[in-house]
Amino acid sequence: MLYAQDGQPKREYTNFQDTTFQLSEVSITVHRQRPMSITKLGVPNAYVPISGSVIPTTMLVERGIVNLQDAVKFMPGTRMRTTYGAYQQFQVRGFDHTPIMIDGVRDERTSINNSAPMGDLASVERIELLKGPASVLYGHSTVGGILNIIRKAPTARTTINTRLSYGSWNDRRATIDLGGRLIGPFNYRAVVNWQDVEGYRYVNNRRFSGYAAIGARWENQELDIRGGFNRDRYGTEIGLPPLMADDIFNADGTPYLSKGQSQSGINPRWRYNNESDFMLHHGTNVMAKYNYRFSPAFKLENRLAYTYDNIDYFSTEELSYPTSDNPIYKHYYMSKGKKKFIDLDTVQLTYPLRFAYTVHTINEQIEASGRITFGNGMKYNYLAGYNYVYFFRNTYRGYGGGYKLSELIEGPGLYSKVAVHNPHSMGYMDPYFSAGTATRNYTHGLYLQNLFELSDKFKVMLSGRFDQFIFKTATAKINRLKTREYSDLPDFDKTSTSALTYRIGAVYLPTPGLSVYGSFANFFQPYRNIVNTATTVYIGADGKRFYPTSGEEAFKAQKGYQGEIGARYNLTSRLQATAS
Repeated sequence: MLYAQDGQPKREYTNFQDTTFQLSEVSITVHRQRPMSITKLGVPNAYVPISGSVIPTTMLVERGIVNLQDAVKFMPGTRMRTTYGAYQQFQVRGFDHTPIMIDGVRDERTSINNSAPMGDLASVERIELLKGPASVLYGHSTVGGILNIIRKAPTARTTINTRLSYGSWNDRRATIDLGGRLIGPFNYRAVVNWQDVEGYRYVNNRRFSGYAAIGARWENQELDIRGGFNRDRYGTEIGLPPLMADDIFNADGTPYLSKGQSQSGINPRWRYNNESDFMLHHGTNVMAKYNYRFSPAFKLENRLAYTYDNIDYFSTEELSYPTSDNPIYKHYYMSKGKKKFIDLDTVQLTYPLRFAYTVHTINEQIEASGRITFGNGMKYNYLAGYNYVYFFRNTYRGYGGGYKLSELIEGPGLYSKVAVHNPHSMGYMDPYFSAGTATRNYTHGLYLQNLFELSDKFKVMLSGRFDQFIFKTATAKINRLKTREYSDLPDFDKTSTSALTYRIGAVYLPTPGLSVYGSFANFFQPYRNIVNTATTVYIGADGKRFYPTSGEEAFKAQKGYQGEIGARYNLTSRLQATAS
């Protein structure tokens, strides 16, 4: 708020003791664009030679977005698909490997095969996407970019928000969001969300999550502690009976269905899953962040996070039409010049898949950052840090291990046949575990980012990072158990790899609101292959056989690079145009 003297004609006063001056009120409103925290430097977005997208709080609230696959629809150049009922695979610019972070901490599950179930977004206030290789910022496997999900921060303002909704396909949701002062300098935030959705395909997904955060800010210090949990159950999805793989004929030889066609009369809402199919996802996480600002030129921040994740899955994975060489069915197709008769009235549940895993992750980050202003007007922004990640994962499988499938699944549902029209489950299935794999990842990363503000119009970025990635694995034996327990776990095999990554870029701001940038960056993605010269022949790029050393990498990490040029223009506080 700014006060100024009203424009009145000047008067001569000889005594101001009893004089009253009338001042008019002048209001000045400024919309400050929040920098993307994903770039870590804390400078305006226009200063960094990186392209990205942001989904702000207003969009999440106004559109009632609580699912990640709905949110990323508003981020250009991205794609997300769901498999196994809840496993979400995220792509940026056509690249599969795009890790996801929660509050700036990598979810290491998404670094393995870019697929993991994610919780709801009820506690989220903002989503940021950095496009392009980001290994220099966040380490290995950041090929397409990286997504940062930022949860709601503690607030001093008393907050009570509730939301009850009912939507199509019996989508029922209830959310409560609380915040305010707790005690002394401490503020809090708490969110609880419940969702039960029948869905178009009767999947009957159920979600329940909670989140709490407390924080305090002093003159030069800040403390933020937050944690959450989710208890989700998903109905798995086997889909509809398959399309015709060949031209289908009636018994009298007349055409019935063409290759690629579907049978008529199938209701797209019919479910062919077994009654025993399920997927459970339980997770817990906690994070503590503390920073101390010694001066504008030096701030120290430490972030420690722990994550627990538990997956339990059993579902029918394949539907197939029964076939026979004998004319016992009323339709057939030609296979190798012979008639193969096919039953189009039933489908058989031929491949139920059973697996589970337990994950523990510890992530430690310590960073020093600051901004130095020189006498000639030049400014220097820097961030130096160290990151350590420990990733523990035990996997349990209900297939393999020397057992037949019929020895691992009890009940009448195995290999049962279900009517194509008006399908119903033909009995339960009770699965066992038979084998497992234990893996351990250890990551050490050292990094330095430099942003030189040479003038108001010209900025230069030079960044580098060194990573060491250690991978250990062991194949476990399970003696046909229903519980998650290894009967025998041999010694771990080990492989290790390291890589240096970088980003070089420049930004030019010819006019206010417009920035033109160019950058060149690389990435690396480690192999997780264990050296075994007894059973594997290794051929190098020169076509010659070589013998890698046990415990070391068989092949160098996969590497790539990307050059990018682009422009950003802020038309208004709410409208931005970008091209790259």
